Amino acid sequence: ISFYAYPGAPQKWDEFVIQMTQDDCPYRSAESIAAQWDLYGPWDSEQRLRGAWEGIEYERAFSAFDELSIGEPDTDSEPDKIWHVGIGIDHGERQGREVAVLLIWDKTTIYIIDEYVSSTTTDTTQDAVEILEMIHRNGFEASDIDLAYGDINTMGKGMVGYRINDILGREMNVKINNASKGKVMDGVALCNLGFKRNQIKVSPTCVNLIKSLKHWKPEPTKEDLKHMIDAMIYICRKVTEKYIDKTNGVSSVDIKR
Repeated sequence: ISFYAYPGAPQKWDEFVIQMTQDDCPYRSAESIAAQWDLYGPWDSEQRLRGAWEGIEYERAFSAFDELSIGEPDTDSEPDKIWHVGIGIDHGERQGREVAVLLIWDKTTIYIIDEYVSSTTTDTTQDAVEILEMIHRNGFEASDIDLAYGDINTMGKGMVGYRINDILGREMNVKINNASKGKVMDGVALCNLGFKRNQIKVSPTCVNLIKSLKHWKPEPTKEDLKHMIDAMIYICRKVTEKYIDKTNGVSSVDIKR
């Protein structure tokens, strides 16, 4: 990158992006360039080999989350298969900053299929309506929800957590359990193990969750990324404890070994 300007002139930037190609690296053989490309997956190669501005955070908490973690369930091939449905909610730090994830699972695999991120202008009722809409657009009714967890953080939010949980709980006909903040890193370790074992998948439509998984790290933490992480951990942790086959799937016991 170069910058130049003469006095009184508008500032001007020129950007030269050097990519790992024979045109830009004529001193390298085609074989050595191909070998270097083979070292990296699509996420790494964009920044390391193509010179993209944005890459993944290498000190991120979810180091096992990669391209293979992106996927959707094949519900068409097994139309009679019974899927459980769950939702995780984090109320953020300010009113109107609600996030939620919708997931389905069988005995071995969790699929996070959709997400909700509120605008800054919503109130508690609007947030509840939008979360219900997320459920409906995925072909489910509120009554289909088997398990739901949401935090009750009320600092500066006038009991927002309690109110949204109450509204949604009545619609879903299931109690939204109060998620405990607990040991965050235990939940991180559990989900990271799930990604490593290919037992947790995230739909490519969950762009905010994917961004958080690619970049969030506990210290120093970024709150705008952490809300999606919390919502995912709340529900995934309980699903693994209650439903996932401990012989084949992710187990909360494994993170203590």
